[in-house]
Amino acid sequence: MKPKIGVHWNPLINTAKSCDSSVSTTSGKLTCCKKNDVVNKSRETCEDFLQSWKVTVDSEKFIYVWNRRNDLQSHIFRTEIPATFLANFASVCLEHLSKVDDITSIIELLDILRTCNRFDLAMCFMTKDEKSTFEQLFQQLQKKSDKSSESKIKSLIIKYIVS
Repeated sequence: MKPKIGVHWNPLINTAKSCDSSVSTTSGKLTCCKKNDVVNKSRETCEDFLQSWKVTVDSEKFIYVWNRRNDLQSHIFRTEIPATFLANFASVCLEHLSKVDDITSIIELLDILRTCNRFDLAMCFMTKDEKSTFEQLFQQLQKKSDKSSESKIKSLIIKYIVS
């Protein structure tokens, strides 16, 4: 019996992607596998973002999200936006609002997040306490708003189901 040189005995260390095994079967499976890879990459991106969010100091969380604002809808929350993140983000916005007078960055981020997939579903899963945090946030935004931002805040209030 000859030893099989070059054959890995442990499938976990196999460096070839699992997608390669389906290449020889049908092109339909290959396409399906590629779609799953895209979905998995987006989930990893969301998971990476949320992991970094958890370890970021509270005072720096708003800046962290602000710096990633261009990727929020298209990459990070492409499949869905977690309700727990939204609730935490409302608290972070309240804290940030107490430190600064400019509300445009908060309004812009809230506007970006409302366009993410499954946003309405995430809002439905929020608790009353989490929704009350948004109520407080929008009350503070309205107090600091000027005429140019009033209509934008009102449209956000409607979208965030704050009554």
